[in-house]
Amino acid sequence: MKKLSGFLSLLCVLNVLAIVGLLGYLLGTGRLDKDKAQTITDILRAPATPAHLRTDVYELMNAASTTQPTATAAASTKANSTDRADIPATADERNQYVRKAIELERLQQEAQAQELRNQQEMLTRVQNELMTSAEKLEQKKKAFEEQLATSGKKNNEAALKRTLAVMDELKPQQIKDLLVPMKDPEIVEYFNAMDPERTAKILAAFKTDEEKKTVARVVALMGGTPSDFGTGAASGNPAALSASAAPPVKAGP
Repeated sequence: MKKLSGFLSLLCVLNVLAIVGLLGYLLGTGRLDKDKAQTITDILRAPATPAHLRTDVYELMNAASTTQPTATAAASTKANSTDRADIPATADERNQYVRKAIELERLQQEAQAQELRNQQEMLTRVQNELMTSAEKLEQKKKAFEEQLATSGKKNNEAALKRTLAVMDELKPQQIKDLLVPMKDPEIVEYFNAMDPERTAKILAAFKTDEEKKTVARVVALMGGTPSDFGTGAASGNPAALSASAAPPVKAGP
């Protein structure tokens, strides 16, 4: 008796598990949802089974299964007909269609090529304008440098004249003291602006060994012979200076 009751209990449990599994399968596959469950519950609660219930349910299921594919097929047919509406049917129309497509592609390529040419021309024009601007800027730079050099030369000449005017009031020894700190080309420039006799008197004032070296360098720059000039300077004879030195050479500004 105990074995029979245990077997019946196990059978009930297996039936419950089978029912639960079936319900899970139906819910998972979409064959059973809330609306269908409520419909089945309503049918089970009805006092009697309606006539032709099975036939009506079968027809309803077939109608539901065929409606969606039909609508999908109709939509696909409509889309295909729309896609093919622009494709000609006859051979001549197809040839014309292809020629038009080729002509349209050619026009598009020509438009792109023209756009590239326009861009290249614009780039060349901008490059030429930049080169012209650079040349003008270089010319202005050279003109400014020449003007600056000319202005500097005029200023140097004016300063030289003012200094010579001051030196005219000084003695040779005092002028020598002013010339010693200067560079050799500057000394030559002052001597070239003076008369030979005054130059000889000033050079005769250079007494020390270092000053005599300066005299030798200055005479060499003036185109003379240091030994001859040294003799003339020592004796204070201007004729020796004019005999030993070439004509004065103008130094740069």
